[in-house]
Amino acid sequence: MADGKWKESLLKSSLPLEHAVAELLAKNDWHVWGQYSYSRKNENGLGTDFSADIHASREYNEEGQCFGNLDVLIECKYASPGVKWVFLPYPETAQLFSGMLKVFEQGSNKRITNHKPVNSAEDGVEYCIRGISLHDSGFDENSINRGAYQLRYAMPRIAERVFSTDASDMHDEDIGVSFACAVLVTTAPLYCLKPGVTLDDVFAANSLDDVVEPAERLILWEEASPDLEEYTRTIYQEVLENGLEERIREYQRAFRPSANLKHPPNQGQGWWAMREAGSHVLVTTLKGLGDVLSTLDAAAREAMLGVEKIAEVRFDPEKGKVVISSLAKSGDGASEV
Repeated sequence: MADGKWKESLLKSSLPLEHAVAELLAKNDWHVWGQYSYSRKNENGLGTDFSADIHASREYNEEGQCFGNLDVLIECKYASPGVKWVFLPYPETAQLFSGMLKVFEQGSNKRITNHKPVNSAEDGVEYCIRGISLHDSGFDENSINRGAYQLRYAMPRIAERVFSTDASDMHDEDIGVSFACAVLVTTAPLYCLKPGVTLDDVFAANSLDDVVEPAERLILWEEASPDLEEYTRTIYQEVLENGLEERIREYQRAFRPSANLKHPPNQGQGWWAMREAGSHVLVTTLKGLGDVLSTLDAAAREAMLGVEKIAEVRFDPEKGKVVISSLAKSGDGASEV
């Protein structure tokens, strides 16, 4: 291989970037699991294996009791020097629901009662709906789109794993609340078009800096496409049939309203959580990734302080069954699954 050519090829593979990200995660006490593989149909309708570059997680436990965990799926995109990622800000014409830090608690016997930390994790982060990779000879949006879509289709699989585990756990201490976030990491600097920029402004601009402003991180938002929604619906239906539907039904029977939790769980909550799992992709530079991870961790930890149980789950060895009961002192409302 010609001198110097190997370096450019290696960098463009994103392998060194993935290595740097994995090293950063490990240094900050995250469990790094490597690639996150999943299956879906390709453009020809054939079942195909895909993967996100890195899956990392951390658990939140206290005295043997599981309160929850946080998963991050990370896709890495190296950009050559001089390349800039430019994004179109979201026009604030409608209210957006959900957020970049997803909560998968719909199959659990625990709920977070303080959503402020989850919502505030994205304070000051610009919402965008499209991005391009801009360079001197042109532009490309496929690189950003490919990275985002790898994550959008992978995130429902994270929800699937959480729901499947929640539906089969037999002991209260093993059940928690799960958080997850999709993160796209790049070496390119990030920019958003300035508010109010017109075509005339672009024609009159002497440099890119005249029409854009830098961003440390941003959220690339997109509502589920018909294909992604159908893909997600199929996954959720399978999870329901494999135990989640029955577990939610038992929680409904055992549920007693409290000061913080007024309404019983239902299947629609789980479907919405899975449908929205891939709607938000947090885009950050490698330099900003450390702060992103700290923000996500702090938000999850604080939200965990407000976890409240909606039912008791225990395994009865004599009956050989899981018994789910209400939190009433009388113990009424017990049921078996």
